[in-house]
Amino acid sequence: MGNFILEMDQIGADDRDTAGLLAVEMAALRRKGLPVPEAFCLSAEAYAKRIEALGLEDKLRDHWSRQVDEDALAKLAEQAKDAIISDGVGEALREAIDAAAGKLGTPLVNVAVSPALASHDATSIAGVGWQADFLPREAAADAAAECWASLWGARQLVFRMRAGIEPGPSVPWGMAVMVAAAEPAPVRGSVDPTDIVGDGAGSWVVNVDPRIPSEDEIALQAGKEEKTGSPLTASQAEALMILATGASAAVGELRSIRWNFDGSRFTITGLRRPKL
Repeated sequence: MGNFILEMDQIGADDRDTAGLLAVEMAALRRKGLPVPEAFCLSAEAYAKRIEALGLEDKLRDHWSRQVDEDALAKLAEQAKDAIISDGVGEALREAIDAAAGKLGTPLVNVAVSPALASHDATSIAGVGWQADFLPREAAADAAAECWASLWGARQLVFRMRAGIEPGPSVPWGMAVMVAAAEPAPVRGSVDPTDIVGDGAGSWVVNVDPRIPSEDEIALQAGKEEKTGSPLTASQAEALMILATGASAAVGELRSIRWNFDGSRFTITGLRRPKL
């Protein structure tokens, strides 16, 4: 499948246009030995080829030339999303995705957009943050098509029109998709920076997702000492802050992290730019 499927060990710091920001940063964490799940990336080239086959950029260019209004763009957006999802990723690519997902070693996967932009900051795309967690691995290919379609929402096309980003080659305005092994954990949450001080050090806040614990989770939490107002002990929260600091150092910029905890080991499941 050419360069459509990228293993994490194949992704380097300069591969943002191909693998997207999320995959590049998670690969950087992997190289530094930080705990991240097994994963692979569906490249921006795969997205571009499918969009080209559907002629969607050409249809968008036609709208641009006629200077249509936002209502017309919204109609095109609905048609485009339907076409991407119904057409899917194609049979050959579906087989490649199924094979790669089977090598991850878990029956469940997380699928998330990995924005791959050559000339526009990833966070500037209005509303693009598609992800789906704990899917059967057999659903990864269909989820990838839905992820592609998220770039063709009405909000995204209106944003492009207002920003003057004209239709063109799909890769610079494309997206990659990261598929990662997923193992449901009794406890999960995020670590977010609270402020940055002059020497570059930061302070962090550990957030635990609110959930109703199952019987197994209650057993896991039993006997813990030094409660922090969460299922984590103070020492575990400190370990998470060390992980967050290490993740930011690995990518060279401040990042919030998403994490899972299985009772003995933390795993970094995602990164995002913090809202300070």
